[in-house]
Amino acid sequence: MDDPLMADGTLSFTGGMVSNEEPSLLAEVESSYLLNCERTRQGKLITRMGTTLLGGGVPPGGGPIIQGMAYYWSGTNSYLVVASGGKLYRESGSSWVQIATGGLPDNAPLDIYKLASINAVLAVGATTIPVAGLTGPVAINDIFFLHKDIGYNYVVTGHTETAGNTTSVTIAAPGLVVSATTADPMHFKRLGAQTNGAAAPGAATIAIDGITGALANSDWVVSPRERVIHLITAHTESVGNTTSVTLNPPIRSAYVGPSTTNLIVFALGNKKLFWTDGTGPIYSWDGTYTADLSYPNPIDDFLGGVGAPTGAKWIAWFQDRLIAAAPTSDDEGLWFSDFGDPTSWDQNFQQMDVGGGESDPIQAIVPWLDQNLVVFKAHSIYVVNMDPSQNPDPTDPTLLVASYGVKLLTHYLGASAPHTIAQVGGPRGDLFFLGTDRKLRSLRRTLAAETQQETGDPLSFKVQDIFDRITAAQIQNCTAFYWNNRYIISMPLDGQVQPNATYVYNTSLDNWNGEWKNWLPTAYGVKLLSSNNQVLVIGQSNNTVLQWLGDTGAATNVPSNFRDQSTEIETAILTRSYTFQDLFNVKTGLQCAIEIHDNSYLPYIVDVSIIIDQSVSTGSAPLVGSFDPSVYIRKELDLQRFGQWREAQLYIYTPAHKLGLRLVKITGFIDTIQLQTLIDTPGLNSPMPSS
Repeated sequence: MDDPLMADGTLSFTGGMVSNEEPSLLAEVESSYLLNCERTRQGKLITRMGTTLLGGGVPPGGGPIIQGMAYYWSGTNSYLVVASGGKLYRESGSSWVQIATGGLPDNAPLDIYKLASINAVLAVGATTIPVAGLTGPVAINDIFFLHKDIGYNYVVTGHTETAGNTTSVTIAAPGLVVSATTADPMHFKRLGAQTNGAAAPGAATIAIDGITGALANSDWVVSPRERVIHLITAHTESVGNTTSVTLNPPIRSAYVGPSTTNLIVFALGNKKLFWTDGTGPIYSWDGTYTADLSYPNPIDDFLGGVGAPTGAKWIAWFQDRLIAAAPTSDDEGLWFSDFGDPTSWDQNFQQMDVGGGESDPIQAIVPWLDQNLVVFKAHSIYVVNMDPSQNPDPTDPTLLVASYGVKLLTHYLGASAPHTIAQVGGPRGDLFFLGTDRKLRSLRRTLAAETQQETGDPLSFKVQDIFDRITAAQIQNCTAFYWNNRYIISMPLDGQVQPNATYVYNTSLDNWNGEWKNWLPTAYGVKLLSSNNQVLVIGQSNNTVLQWLGDTGAATNVPSNFRDQSTEIETAILTRSYTFQDLFNVKTGLQCAIEIHDNSYLPYIVDVSIIIDQSVSTGSAPLVGSFDPSVYIRKELDLQRFGQWREAQLYIYTPAHKLGLRLVKITGFIDTIQLQTLIDTPGLNSPMPSS
C-alpha cells in the first residue's frame, strides 16, 4: 500500500526563537533561530529596519566607547548627550560639541562671603549691629546671617567704616530676632559681583566688577551655578574697588571622568542633567554651567554641613528629589537631597542604609510603581516605600526618611548587570533585569515566586543557552533598554569584553524575536525629533551613535532603510525540525513551499537550505533552491533528491534587503516499509549560527 502524503510546517511565527531545546520538540509556531527579524502579532516575519549614523562620526577627543547617553530637555535646551572618553558631548547637527567644559561666561553672578563676628552684647530687636573682623567694606542691600540662627537673613540698610573696614551695620525693624553676644560668628554675603569678561576653564585669576570697596584674602567667591567655593588668595583694586581676584581652587575646568570605559549614569530633573561616574562627585549641567554637587551650600558649610556624597554608583530623580546610591563612604546607603533642591543634603536625617550590615553593595536604584523605589543589590533586592504619609510628624521633615518602609523582596537574586534593568510597560509595569545567575528575570514574577518554593522560570529560559555564554568577568558590561514592546539586551559572549550580541524579547508576544546583528551597543537611549516623536539611539563600543529607523515612519520600500549605515542587514530563519508528527520513522521529502507576505521591494535572492537530522551547521547545509520574492509570492522547491531522514529543518536566508515571510510548508512520506531499519543520526552540537 502506498504511504499517504504527509504535511508539516510553520504557519505562524508567534512562538518566536527557541534555541534552548531540541528542534524536533519545538511547538508548531516556534523556530530554532531568527536573525534580524521583527514579528507581527499575526505571526508574520519581516526584516528589522536599519540605522543611521548620528553626529557625523565619533565625538572628537572621545573614545574608545560610548559610556552613556541621555536626552537633555529643559524647555530652552533640547539635545542628545553622550559620554565618551570621560567627557560629555551634545549632538549638534552633523557633529558633536563638547559640553560641561567649565569656565564662566561674561557677567556670571558671583557671591562674596566675608566672615566676621558680633562686637557687643545685643538684645532681641537691636537694629545697630557692631561688628569685628571685617576687612574691607560692605554695602547697602548686602545681607548677613548669624551662625546661631542660620535660617534668618538680615539686609544691610546702613554701615560705618573705620580705616576702610566696616565696623557697624544697621538693619530695619524689627531688628534681631535672637539675642547675640560678643564674638558670635556671622557671615556677610556681598551682592552685585560678576565676572568682567569670560573666565577661562581652569583660570586662577579672573576679572570682576560690581563690587564697591576692596575684598580681602580669605573671603569666599562662589558662582551659585558652578557651586565651587573659591578662597581669595590675592586681589587687585582700581580706584579702591576690587577688579580682579586670584582663587584657590581655580575656576572649574572641563569635566573629565576618571575612566574612558566605565559606564556613566545619568538622571534628569529640576531642568538639569545630573551624572555620576562612580568615583568622583555628582555633577549637574543646566545648559551653561557645570556644577559640582559635592560642595555644600556656603551657609551649610559654615555649620559643618555636607554636599552630595562622592563616588555614588547610581543616581535617580524621584519624587522631586535627587537620590544617590552606594557612595564611597557607604556602599549600602541611600542619600536623599532636599525636595526640589538637589544642591542641599543632610547626612544626619536624609540618609539610610538598605539591608545594612549584609556586605551586599547596592548596584542600582529604579523608581517603580506608586511611590516605591526598587533597590537592586549584588545578591538581593529590596523595595523602599517613599510614601510621605508614613512620617509620624508631617511638620518635622527630619523624620521623613527614617519613616520610609523597607521590604526585602528576595535574598536569592541580585543584579550583576545593573544597566540591564529596564522598566517595561507603563508606570505600573514590570522591571526586567539580568540576575546574578545569568538569567533574565521579571521583578513581578520574582516577587510572586517568593511565596512559592521555586524562583520560577526566567524570561531567558527559551534562549538560556545564549545567556550561558555571557563572559562572566564582563557581565557588568551587559546593557538593555525597553522600546515599544521590545526588551533589547546586548551581552558580551564567548570571552568578549564589550557586548557583541543583541537579542530582542517581544513583550507583546512574550517570547523572543531572536538576534539582531551589526550592533555593538554599550548604551541605549532616546532622542526627541523636531516632530516631538521619540526614536531609539544606540551608543556603541566603536564610539559611534546610531539612530534606529524602526517606529519612525521611515519608508519600508527604500533599500537604504534596511541597512546599518552602509552594511547590509542579513535575514535568516532556521525552522524547527519537521517530522510529520513522527519522531521515530524515516521520511522522504517531496517539496517545501515558502510564502512571502510582502514583495513590494527591489529584486533580491532568497536561499533555502536543508539540514537533515542535525547533521550539518547552517553554513554547510545543502541548498534546496533560490528564488526572487519580488517575482514569486509563493515558491515551491523539490526535496526528493535529499533522500531519507527522520527530521529536517529549513534554513531561509537573504544577505540583504527586506524579507517578509508568511509561512513555511513541507510535504513528504513516512516510509513505513522501513519501520525496523536502523539509521544512525550523526551528532552535532548545534546547527544554529554562532553569534
